[in-house]
Amino acid sequence: KYLTIGTSTQFGYYDRSGKEANFSEAYQLNPLGQAYTETGDIRLQTWEDNNYARNPLSSLNEIDNDYKNSLITNNYLLVRLPIDGLTYKLNTGYTFDTYTAQNYQGRNTYEGALANGILNISNRFDIEWIVENILSYNKSFGPHTLFLTALYSAQMNRIERNSIEASDFPNDVMTFYQPDKGGLLQASASQSRSGHLSQMGRVNYSYDSRYLFTATMRRDGYSAFGDDRKYGLFPSVAVGWNIMNESFFRDAGLDEKINNLKLRLSWGKNGNEAISPYASLPVLRSIDYLTDNYAPAFGFYPSQLGSPLLGWETTTSINAGVDYGFLKNRIRGSLEYYRSNTFDLLLSKTIPSINGTSTIIENIGSTESTGIEFQISSVNISKSIFGWATDFNIVRDNTVLADVGLYGEDGAPIDDIASLWFIGYPVSVNYDYEFDGIYQEGEVPPDAPFNSQPGFIRYKDQDEDGNITPEEDLVIIGSREPAFTAGMNNRFTFGNFTLSVFLNAKVGETRSNWLLGVHTLSFRRNQYDKEFWSPDNPINTYPANIPDGQVNPARMSFYQRTDFLRVQDINLNYRVPQDVVGRVGLQNLEVYANVKNLLTFTNWVGLDPEFVTSGVRQRAIPQTRQFLFGFRTRF
Repeated sequence: KYLTIGTSTQFGYYDRSGKEANFSEAYQLNPLGQAYTETGDIRLQTWEDNNYARNPLSSLNEIDNDYKNSLITNNYLLVRLPIDGLTYKLNTGYTFDTYTAQNYQGRNTYEGALANGILNISNRFDIEWIVENILSYNKSFGPHTLFLTALYSAQMNRIERNSIEASDFPNDVMTFYQPDKGGLLQASASQSRSGHLSQMGRVNYSYDSRYLFTATMRRDGYSAFGDDRKYGLFPSVAVGWNIMNESFFRDAGLDEKINNLKLRLSWGKNGNEAISPYASLPVLRSIDYLTDNYAPAFGFYPSQLGSPLLGWETTTSINAGVDYGFLKNRIRGSLEYYRSNTFDLLLSKTIPSINGTSTIIENIGSTESTGIEFQISSVNISKSIFGWATDFNIVRDNTVLADVGLYGEDGAPIDDIASLWFIGYPVSVNYDYEFDGIYQEGEVPPDAPFNSQPGFIRYKDQDEDGNITPEEDLVIIGSREPAFTAGMNNRFTFGNFTLSVFLNAKVGETRSNWLLGVHTLSFRRNQYDKEFWSPDNPINTYPANIPDGQVNPARMSFYQRTDFLRVQDINLNYRVPQDVVGRVGLQNLEVYANVKNLLTFTNWVGLDPEFVTSGVRQRAIPQTRQFLFGFRTRF
């Protein structure tokens, strides 16, 4: 009666062996190339006259094993103490993952043929555990309800890695079971460990389900921070008012039309630990070299400067919201407004490379954020045979830098151009020359910047001094953060059938489009079908088809908005009638079909507007369209 014990444990074995074809290479492959020989074997190169024509199918010949074993167990112990309403709960979690990866690139692969075989073997194991001690007291005294909580928790994560890489083998017979036969051998081992300690106290009070009050104090510690700044204090306070439970609300008859009306106001601090273990410590990396006698020796060089004052990034927020429900809750949702200030940002700052490294992570600067979130759910049609319900939410966030740790002579914060941080703008922006058309024949002045010729890109001269210089002519071109995101789900029911359609949208982000850029190897590789400038085609949108070092000497990028609307998820479900299911001893049976990423509407040129953070990502495998069929049942 006083003790409850529970557990949830699972073991998983995952086989992810095999290498995929190189999608990026295939995307740029010259269409005149050939993937297979006349006998059907995979060619190493699709075009022998070009060293860049690696066959993207070459990796399919790699011998590759990739295995993972995972054990996850969560357990709890709940003790009801002799004092009424007082309980103690112990939560424990333990995860143990092991990884084994073996890869061999033989002479039938592009890289293996160049190096007489390449071997890679790696082993890794991850251990993570957490222990939570929770003491709770829950008691009601007439209209008063009091709920007290105290928490003490500890958490640890450890990652161990070992790997061997070798090349130059006499043959491919023994694949990755011959590291001792390699002409070149390199081994590595590493360990990473981090820990957390947390304490928390919380008070929840309610009076007559009308007035709500919550106060919380957390103390969190993270081992990666500096010795004197590992811990942070994060208080929060929240109040709520259930207006619909007031007598005057019922006396006025408003409860017949308004089923839920609650006002909320909260203030609090929250910590961010977005750094890896050892980020506050100086780090040495090894480098091998030869002595005067040509004997191998080992040395070390500083690759990371210590930052002993590195501590928590802290956000102070105030949030005001209202929860509503009308027409027997057929229309319900919430509206929230928040304003927050984040200080001691964990940012990688650019420093002179004379220090041994060109960046250092520091607590510098601050941001100011305002946002609004609107959510509404509606039951549009509710009939015995047919139903239609909609969920919609939209979030508008505006976060700008208020301080980046640099100050002018008057003490006011100024931009850190080296790190691309600008006061009054988001943390991530595009900073580049602005496209101003193409130089046409007869329009190039004698003193044109960069010795430009007809067909070259013309950059906008922001200060109109006749020169193009970084100090005066580089400008901010859009934000890399969306202005708002939105999602909508429609759910239809017809008898035992249920159909749901989820739409996802993002608006306001601007990114450099790699496909639209001017590439030096464009005449050897496949590329986006552009219309180039020529004397016979004097367009003003794209330069001549010559190497970018000439036609685009300042290496300006072409930018596009990544706005999109995606049909993210469609799910069709059929519930088999219970009288049929019961005959075979089942409690219920549902058959379903699901389609993901069916359609995307966008003006972005490329594969996927949602994952375009870099040129490499823009050429990577896009989100796949997935078709899933299955059933659910209970015995």
